[in-house]
Amino acid sequence: MKRQKRYWNSVMIMTCILCLAAALAYWIVPSVRAGTVPPIGGIIWHALAPFQLLITNVFRPFAYGIAPATSHWLELVILLLMTWGSILLISMVICLPLCFPQQRPWVNDDIEETSASSL
Repeated sequence: MKRQKRYWNSVMIMTCILCLAAALAYWIVPSVRAGTVPPIGGIIWHALAPFQLLITNVFRPFAYGIAPATSHWLELVILLLMTWGSILLISMVICLPLCFPQQRPWVNDDIEETSASSL
């Protein structure tokens, strides 16, 4: 039970962090590409670019195809839900090792018990 709570807490924290990164990528990365904003740094720039490409090239056309052109709020809601859902799935996969029990495969409990009882 404690591991499940730890897992879901870490999933929610990771989801919040990745949502902030996606929002930052959506607003900053096009300006960096256009040259109006200086690059933040090589590692940060390359980490944010996939989020921006996913949102603009995959999610936006899908949301625009579902929502009529007159209701931009519906397009925005669909875009936000798709982004949040994919980030939640990514966070669940990243935090998956926290769910498994941390056992050392090289320690055999039977060997330790027999060696302790023989002494």
